[in-house]
Amino acid sequence: MLFGVCFIICLCTSGTLLKRSNKEIFREQDTIIETNKKQYDLMEEHLEFKKRKVTWFGQENYDENFIKETLKDGSITGDFVKLHTYVIGDTSEEDVKQQLKNNCDFCKCFRAWGNRIICECHQNRPNKTSTNFTELVSCLPYFTFRLEISGFNFGTIQNGSFSNLPEVKFLLLTECNITILEPDAFRGIKQLVWLRIVDIGKDKEGISFLNYQTLYNCHTIQVLTLGKVKHIENDTFLAVPFLEELTLQHKGILKHYQLFKAFHGLRKLTLNQIKLKRIPDVILSYLVSLKELYLDNNEITSLKFDGNLGPRKKFHLSIQGNNIKSVTKADMSQFMNVTCLELNLADNAIEETEPNFLHDINQIKSLSLERNMKFGKTNLMHLLEGLKGKSIFRLKMTGCGIVIDKFNSSILEPLKNSNLRILSIDDNQINTFEADAFVPVKSLEALQISNFMHISSKTLSPLQNLGILHIHDMFVVYGRLDKANVSFSELKQLRALSLYKLDFDHLIFTFSNDTSSITELNLINLGETFAAYHNQVLNVITKSRLVVLTLSGNLLFRYSDTTLCKLFNGVRTSFIILRDNYFKILPICMFQNFSADRIDLSQNRITYIQEGLFKNIKNKITLLNLTGNAISLIDGTALAKVARISIENNLIECNCATQPFMNWLKRRKNSSETRVTHDRFCASSTGPTHNELLTFELTWVQCNMNAFVRIISLSISSVILVGVITASLLKYFWKDIKYMQLVRRAKRHNGYIQIGDQNGIQNDILNDDVIQDNEIYDAFISYHSEKRIWVRDVMTPELTNGDVQFSLIHDDNIIPGQESYFGGLMSHMDRSRHIIFLVTRGWMKEGWNEFEMDSAIDMLTQTKRHTLIVILMEHIPQKDMSHKLKLMVRHNVCLKWSEEEGNQRKFWRDLKLELGKKRYE
Repeated sequence: MLFGVCFIICLCTSGTLLKRSNKEIFREQDTIIETNKKQYDLMEEHLEFKKRKVTWFGQENYDENFIKETLKDGSITGDFVKLHTYVIGDTSEEDVKQQLKNNCDFCKCFRAWGNRIICECHQNRPNKTSTNFTELVSCLPYFTFRLEISGFNFGTIQNGSFSNLPEVKFLLLTECNITILEPDAFRGIKQLVWLRIVDIGKDKEGISFLNYQTLYNCHTIQVLTLGKVKHIENDTFLAVPFLEELTLQHKGILKHYQLFKAFHGLRKLTLNQIKLKRIPDVILSYLVSLKELYLDNNEITSLKFDGNLGPRKKFHLSIQGNNIKSVTKADMSQFMNVTCLELNLADNAIEETEPNFLHDINQIKSLSLERNMKFGKTNLMHLLEGLKGKSIFRLKMTGCGIVIDKFNSSILEPLKNSNLRILSIDDNQINTFEADAFVPVKSLEALQISNFMHISSKTLSPLQNLGILHIHDMFVVYGRLDKANVSFSELKQLRALSLYKLDFDHLIFTFSNDTSSITELNLINLGETFAAYHNQVLNVITKSRLVVLTLSGNLLFRYSDTTLCKLFNGVRTSFIILRDNYFKILPICMFQNFSADRIDLSQNRITYIQEGLFKNIKNKITLLNLTGNAISLIDGTALAKVARISIENNLIECNCATQPFMNWLKRRKNSSETRVTHDRFCASSTGPTHNELLTFELTWVQCNMNAFVRIISLSISSVILVGVITASLLKYFWKDIKYMQLVRRAKRHNGYIQIGDQNGIQNDILNDDVIQDNEIYDAFISYHSEKRIWVRDVMTPELTNGDVQFSLIHDDNIIPGQESYFGGLMSHMDRSRHIIFLVTRGWMKEGWNEFEMDSAIDMLTQTKRHTLIVILMEHIPQKDMSHKLKLMVRHNVCLKWSEEEGNQRKFWRDLKLELGKKRYE
């Protein structure tokens, strides 16, 4: 007996602990999502303002986009440069990457936060073939925490399909054409918290059969979403005792009323957009713990329903976006057992309310009648009279077609003791807010007003507890003489201030000198009006530690770099939004002494992020939003302090101008420093292309065609120029070149004489061939008669006497009568190894020298044996020389005679060396 009691207690305790554990896991996920949403919409937390196309916060759907990027990592609108795939435990990251690479063509995984892994599998093909579910998920990481699958054609989920994914807590299967769930399909999952199986397309059959056994293996579910189900047994939901939230996206299940008896702990039921004609009847009487019912965007025409809504401390009913036209006292009496009612009737067509229709309601926490365009002033007064003496926390009357000329204390007098905290009456037609307009509701903490033409400077003074104020869409009145200056100096508790689309021609709002309480400042779409608030913004930035600073749509591009740098110098905020300011290039000093976690520069015209732009930011930027700009180049060093950057919708064309930017993206692909979200495909002026941004390649020639053409043209021109110059030089120096060749051949042809051999000459004469036998002289000397004595008395003794004796011959040695003078001259020259020309001005004037030079050159050409030596006996400039003599001076041995004794020794030494060098071999 005792053992049995202990066993039962253990079971109850374990069940309680399991429920708590599941709640904590679900709460952790929910908290993360909600935290992300609240970070971007602080005003929403208090007023729950409905987002418009361009919201007062200046960021349409920013929270949804952020959550989508956080949970889906940009899989819909962008493509991450680096896709992180992580595992925990003993499994290595490389193993998982290899699995995904080989088997999971449609899946990707990444670490979302902590050690949690999120995997997504998506297929979108025109002709879908059947896919085996087990094979698809078999390659996913063992420790997958969240799994989202969509767009496949599975048909059947087999038994044990999740055996390799025991740690899955969130399982979302959307439009996968699942028709059969085998009894043990979910076997192996330890603790599933959130299950979504939705097929609602026209071509989808839905789940054919659902029963207790199917859900038994996932009994820990707390959130369940279902689409089409053909047949379901009455005890099916007994398998999920911890279920707290149920969403049905098809109304077929509602026919089975008995199913809902199992939901003893269900707190939230969502039946949005399933074409309901009326509020479900019996279901409400079964769901005794239900606290929230959502029936948005259906076709409901009345608040009436059959059955009984039992006593509840709190009940939230949302019937937004239906076709309700009237509200009666009988309608509202159905909720008389609710201690605290929250009712959302926004976006209906209410045009009639019964006087005192709220008579049976004790307390209303929130009442929303937004965008009931025909509601009007009469129904407003019925509503306010019905609230007399009742407590209400939030009242939202945005866009209800209310027309009031003078809004004074008599309007809100019925709410004097209601302790109203949040009031939204914007987008109506109110001419003037009188000074006592809000005196009856001094308890207000949040107020939203708009579309008025005049307001007293004292209108807001009674609201000492006001923490959030939103004023937008002022009329532009021309020619109005009276102007107002409304001061916020008495709003000591003001934390969040939003001014949107204001006309400052007749109305200016003045901030308090002490702005230390302000944590959120939003000045949006003021255009040129921003100039009137410029100095006030500087004061707030200097004195306040802002959580959110929004300055979107204020034409800040018109301000000089100096003014912008002064405006943003020293900003301290968590999130700054600078959208729609038409920036092109941000000044390098814009973020001096700047501190911000997230920076939104989207929807501008920024083309370039330069080096050093964020270098003076004190902290690391967690998110930089540059979507919707015209960026073509980012200096990688500029992002050293940025953890994540989004550059989607920049219409980046794949061309040479953006090549450096594409190269930067490719380098980021293998870097973990900065995560980049960008468009997958290149853009063009005609629309998207099929060229992927990360695979598109351009050669250097393609990107530098003009330079390439210039280089080729310059090269060809240079070659032609060099050719012309070379040809000209060749033409000019052709004789020199030919003569140099002759001299070189002669030098190569002759050898060396043995200087130490006294009989060298004779031996050569005796041993050489026939040509060498005739060459019996070392040198033939050509000179003018004026140098005859010098040759005889100076030159001949010096060369013929001494250790080495040289044989010389000149024209004096020609024997008259034996041979002609010309023949003898030619014979002597031909029989000499060297021909020496003693050049003087007299020798140059004499005609013989030309003959002797021509003869020497002819012999040099024919025999290639002779060496010419030119001795300049006096200084003769080359300009005075003949062309042939210049050739000899430049290309043959040229010695200069000097009257100085020291130079003469050198002269004779050099001459003897030249005479003794060459001999014919």
